[in-house]
Amino acid sequence: MNAPELHHARPVKPGTSAGETIPGERSPCARHLRLLAEFSHALQSAATLAEALQRFDEHLPRLFHTIGGAIYLFGSGSSLRRGCAWGRAPLPPASSGAALQALRASDDPGQKRRGSVWLPLQVNGQVEGLLGLACAAAEADALMRSAYTAATVEQIALVIGNMKSRDALREQSIRDPLTGLYNRRYLEESLQRELLRAVRLTRRRVGLAVLMIDVDHFKRFNDEHGHEAGDIVLAAIGSRLRRVVRASDIASRFGGEEFVVVLPEVTPARVLVRAEQVRSAIEALRLVHHGEPLPPVTVSVGAAMYPHHGDSVESLLRAADHALYGAKRDGRNQVRCVTAEELHDAGSRLAAAAESAARAHSGSA
Repeated sequence: MNAPELHHARPVKPGTSAGETIPGERSPCARHLRLLAEFSHALQSAATLAEALQRFDEHLPRLFHTIGGAIYLFGSGSSLRRGCAWGRAPLPPASSGAALQALRASDDPGQKRRGSVWLPLQVNGQVEGLLGLACAAAEADALMRSAYTAATVEQIALVIGNMKSRDALREQSIRDPLTGLYNRRYLEESLQRELLRAVRLTRRRVGLAVLMIDVDHFKRFNDEHGHEAGDIVLAAIGSRLRRVVRASDIASRFGGEEFVVVLPEVTPARVLVRAEQVRSAIEALRLVHHGEPLPPVTVSVGAAMYPHHGDSVESLLRAADHALYGAKRDGRNQVRCVTAEELHDAGSRLAAAAESAARAHSGSA
């Protein structure tokens, strides 16, 4: 069997020209196989799709001897987002065009457009994205026929499919299924990382804040309207929190009807403002169950901040919970920030209770 033609998918080693021979590699086939093996090896260290796309940026210019290229991934519907690009990257087909719909068909081998070739990235009959290669019109047919192009496209598609599956499994392990927010385990791990980072940022006069949020009278709500309606409330709060927090914030379901939002790099003056935004956004919810409107939902919010109210995950969560208790005690549907004096008094009471319990245990022994 004859070796496949290389055409314009010819790989080039950095520092060499397209026709230059590399010692130990007597054929274009050997060069491409070596570069493909290096590409595969580099991808083994990628833990997420985002990291894999970074590896694509590094290696694909060497695997495709074209003036540019890009990978676009399909999102919901027929939307496309650019995953990576190099050189003079071609623009993707219009999302409303018939060409794009045809490229999503499992039997489409690819299409030529003016100045580019578009190849579907297909895994298990599903087109996950498109590889676009910028080239002269005279080179397009040879590029599409190249066995090396086909082998590289297959490798790219396989990686994208595997990484998307891995990302989806990871999301399932760190997300609360009802609210779509992070779960408690992820919250505590992330809060620990943010605390370590906050230590380095204290000189910038920004700190780390924690908001503890609890749905007011939730047990009564469940008793009167049923647990299905209660789940609607919790899911709606999760959706609203995802909208009002920043991309750098961490919104999580702490347990039951309690939520926690971590606010990195926030000034003390902004903490209560952000907490009030969360409270009012949830109060504005208008929910319906079986065609009937549900009563308004309110929350109480307790706020605490590093380093003023705690310097560990446990102490910060405890301080925010103490502030939340104060908001509940003062009438609910409000925001409270804990004070150092309150924490000191609470700590003194806990210490006294522990000492009393120890003495009682010693006397009965």
